[in-house]
This record gives sequence, C-alpha cells and structure tokens, in this order.
Amino acid sequence: MPKSEKILKSSSKLKPEKVVQSKLKKVKKTTSKVLLASSQEKKVVSKKIIPIVSKKSKLEEILADKKTLKITPSAVASPKDTVKSSAKSLSVIVAVLLVFNLFMMLFVGAVLTDRSNRIALRVNNLLSRVDILETRERTAVAADTKLTSVDYQPKLTSPDKITDNYFGDENARYVWINYSDLQCPYSALIFPELTSMARQDKRLAIVNRHYPLTSIHPMSLLFSEAAECAANGDQAKFWQMSELIYQNGKNLDFDKIVALAVSIGVDEDSFVDCLNNHQSLPKIQLDYAEAVTIAGQNGSPTGVLYDTQTGRNKLVVGYMPRAQIKIELEKFISEGANSIN
Repeated sequence: MPKSEKILKSSSKLKPEKVVQSKLKKVKKTTSKVLLASSQEKKVVSKKIIPIVSKKSKLEEILADKKTLKITPSAVASPKDTVKSSAKSLSVIVAVLLVFNLFMMLFVGAVLTDRSNRIALRVNNLLSRVDILETRERTAVAADTKLTSVDYQPKLTSPDKITDNYFGDENARYVWINYSDLQCPYSALIFPELTSMARQDKRLAIVNRHYPLTSIHPMSLLFSEAAECAANGDQAKFWQMSELIYQNGKNLDFDKIVALAVSIGVDEDSFVDCLNNHQSLPKIQLDYAEAVTIAGQNGSPTGVLYDTQTGRNKLVVGYMPRAQIKIELEKFISEGANSIN
C-alpha cells in the first residue's frame, strides 16, 4: 500500500471534527459555568446590598429630611423675631391701657359734668322759684289793691286789637276771650283747638288774657311774663312763645325760657331785661283782676264769647275740642239772631 493511502487512513481515524466539537463544548461549559458563577455572585451581592440600603439609620433619615425640608421664617423664629413680637405685644398692651385710661377719664369727666349741670339746674330752679314767690306776692298785693280800690270796678272789657293779644281775622265779629294759665295742662289742650278754629272760621277771633293760678302752678306767672316780653308789641311773637311754653312747660327753667325766646327771633338782652324788671307785670295784673271776677272759681281755661257789634257775651267754661267750640259758636250766633227777632 502506498504511503499516501496510509496517511489518509490514519487521518480519517483521528476524527478531527469530533475532537474540535468536544473541545468547543468544554469551552462553552466552562464559560457558562463562569458566567453562572458570576451572575450568582451578583445576586448575592444585590441581596446583600438591598437590605443595607433599605435599613438607614435614624441619623441618615433626619439628615435626608433636613436636606428636603424648606425652612421658612414663620417655621423657625430667630431670637430677634421673638424680641420684636414681644415688643409689639407689649406696645399693644400699653396702647389698650392708654385707651382704657382715656375712656375712664372721659367717663368720670362726663359724670362730674352731669352732676355739676344738675346742681346748677337745681340752683337756677331755686332762684327762679324765689323770684316767682316774690313776684307772686307783689302780684297778689297789686291785684288785691286793684280789686278793693274805689276807682276800679272789675268788669268784662271789650276786646281790643291793639292792647290785647289778638289772633284771627281783624274783621271777625265774634271773639273768644280765653282766660288762661300758661302752666295749666287744660289751657295747653284748648290753645291749639282755638287757634285752629280761628284759622278755619273767619267769623271767630281769639283774645288771650292771663289768669296765672300761682297757688297750684308756681311757674305760671313767669310763663305769662315770658310770653308778654317775647311779644314786646309783636303779637305774632306772643302766640309763638305761648305755643312753645305749652309744649315744653314741664321742663322749663329761666335759661330754657330765654333759649325759646331766642329761637323765635327775640333779642336776648332785651328779653332778659324785660323779665328781670317785670316790665309786663302791670298788664298781667289787669288781666288777672278781670279773670278773678269773670272766671272766679271756674279756674282756667275759662272763655267768654263776645259779639263785637252788640256787646252780648256768654261764659264758656273748661276745655273742649274744636268740634265743641264750633257748636258753642253756632249756638251763640243763633241765640243772638233770635234775640233780635
């Protein structure tokens, strides 16, 4: 056999492919084992790392929180801020105390002022009462002197548009002479009824004459003088002042009377001088003397219906509403017509 054939046979016996494959398999096995081992090591490492990462210490947690925490001025107060806030609260307290003290001072001042005003009012009332008592005595003496005088015969005098306090149409035939007490509550009631009637019915006029009952109404004489001093020749002022006195009579003293007169345009100095010197007293005395004779025990208000053409008159006693006043007027007119027939 030739050598070439021997060589070929021997080479075929070697089976090189199988050998290579077996070696490759071994290499793969070894590499796979190595890779598996490395992956297992990684798993072990990862298993060991996870618990370490998850189990942080409290200090690390606090530090981590501090890193994420945003510290604001309102969350953490510095010592300066604390001092400022305490200073502000102290200033607020001081301000409240000052306001409270001021309020107490004003309150005490108001109380003292009110007391002083009350004392002054009482003194003024006492002085006015003394003045009223003195004037009442002088009026009573003068009235008694007039009534007992030989030269004076008390009688009803006819209404006069100049000397009397006259209200209504100047051409009115019938006149209601009203003897009134400016402190009397019933005189205060009939006053607006009479003036309203005179406004509506031109046949009727009103004349006011004074009948101050000082024994039961101590301010009545002062009120009459005030009404006359306010008029001082202006009859419209008399009726305005009388109306104000009737409306405010319960709370009036000397100063308030002066204020009422000033409110309707009366000169204060002349008004006070008239009151202090009792300039209107003579007229009031004459009215009073006549009222004692005409009204007598009937008191105030007492009225007299008077016919200016015939002089016929009729006594009308007490308060009555406007409707009743109209009835009395119509009756008086009809009686006069019947007497002529």
